[in-house]
Amino acid sequence: MEYCSTKQISTVILALIGFSILVFFIEEYTEETEMNQEMEMKKAFYNKEHSLEKTSSTATEYPAEECWKHEPFEVVTQCAPCKDFEIKAIKAGRTRPLFF
Repeated sequence: MEYCSTKQISTVILALIGFSILVFFIEEYTEETEMNQEMEMKKAFYNKEHSLEKTSSTATEYPAEECWKHEPFEVVTQCAPCKDFEIKAIKAGRTRPLFF
């Protein structure tokens, strides 16, 4: 610190702040892109599954929340209680940032 001038320290601090902001924007953009891609994959899978059901003559109509009663399933792992953080995160949901 003794060998650095105030101007040099200020420049380094501003550069670090700028770099941090850049990383933040890149992270937000990447996260949103990944979420959109995942949603598109889910939509494509959903549309594919339901288009197959419509072509089948033996398809029956039932509410989506009761699918486990009518379709075969396999329990892969037992449920574990949610942690407080997970409960708060689920309740809060994910909102789109104001700057995008």
